[in-house]
Amino acid sequence: GKVVVWYVDYTNTYRPTGVVGTVSGTSISFGTASVASTDQASGGLQIVYASTNQKVVCTYRETATGNDVVYAVVGTVSGTSISFGSKVDSKARMSSTVPHLSDMAYDATSGSVVFVYKDGAVDNYGSCQVGSISGTSTSWGARSIFKSNTVNYPAVAYSPDAGKVAIAYDDNNVSVSARVGTTSGTTISYGVEVTVATASGSFVKMAYDTTNDKFVLGYRANTSNGYGVVGTLSGTSTTWGTPVI
Repeated sequence: GKVVVWYVDYTNTYRPTGVVGTVSGTSISFGTASVASTDQASGGLQIVYASTNQKVVCTYRETATGNDVVYAVVGTVSGTSISFGSKVDSKARMSSTVPHLSDMAYDATSGSVVFVYKDGAVDNYGSCQVGSISGTSTSWGARSIFKSNTVNYPAVAYSPDAGKVAIAYDDNNVSVSARVGTTSGTTISYGVEVTVATASGSFVKMAYDTTNDKFVLGYRANTSNGYGVVGTLSGTSTTWGTPVI
């Protein structure tokens, strides 16, 4: 019954930090902030609630050593405070040129954490790391490529109805595309790629509507207009309606 804010504390040597918020009516109060690591962090900041484990999994890109590593930490909420386990290398690599192009979701069907990102440290391909949770730690599989081409603004959302995730992304400034991912442990397999929109899209974000059993995807088109589009998952593929401003 709490919320967790996950951020870089610029006033404390750029350390990754969490703080617990308690909502009461139309107000919110916060506990004492807790530092997750003494690393300097920039980019790769994502957080999900792992409902099966009743933990939060947080990621951040470490900057001080210049090796572009994205680390993961598990947070445990108790009252108005949060404590973190030891950091683990998620095996994701994000360069300083694209430190914020990532997203993360929790797949409650398999109990897996799905981190999608643009691998700017290697080849700019659309990449995914899948992690499993054990106690206050995580373990991660090898990099899985969902698009062997330059991608931008990858987004991921989980469908509890299908027990799968959908990944959407800008495909090399040509189109907005999507594909379905099925996770098992620390691995993921993909369905066929489908086109969502025949124009490039930036700031792609996606959520799942459990009432209507649909994905809702938002993005900024190359004309600068904001668009929304609805997707339906069937098997290991998706179909999408007409984007609307």
